Amino acid sequence: MKWTQARFINPIQGENFLTTISSQTLQGASKGEHMRDYTYIEGYRFIILNIYRSKRFDVDRLDINFADKDKPEFVRGLRVVDHNESETYLVHGEDADNLSYSLCFLHHENTDNKPDYFDEYLIQATTNKEYLVQKLFKDEKPVIAAVH
Repeated sequence: MKWTQARFINPIQGENFLTTISSQTLQGASKGEHMRDYTYIEGYRFIILNIYRSKRFDVDRLDINFADKDKPEFVRGLRVVDHNESETYLVHGEDADNLSYSLCFLHHENTDNKPDYFDEYLIQATTNKEYLVQKLFKDEKPVIAAVH
């Protein structure tokens, strides 16, 4: 088991906090790749499902799967990991819904299959703490603004 420290943006208070998380890694049988299976956040165990990956970002779905104390405020949501900035953002509730919708919307509109398409959106979303693509790029057509 690998133990790492990560700085998170708390989705409830909007504050940074440092926590130690552990990630179980499984050795891929054929390619030798590592796959994260679960992680701990504030003592609660979450299953990880990666839904988007680029050179800069990972977006993972997190679902609580073990708790032995009081219900935490964060039970289910998304984690955005910015590898360039060494930042991790947890989003849940309406923000997680908006992030999921926006990734689907941009995926459908990405007819040129540009790899930086989603990254520009994620840079703006994490900077502005606004995850709905239509609100993030109000003055322009969201697809064109996210690409350029």
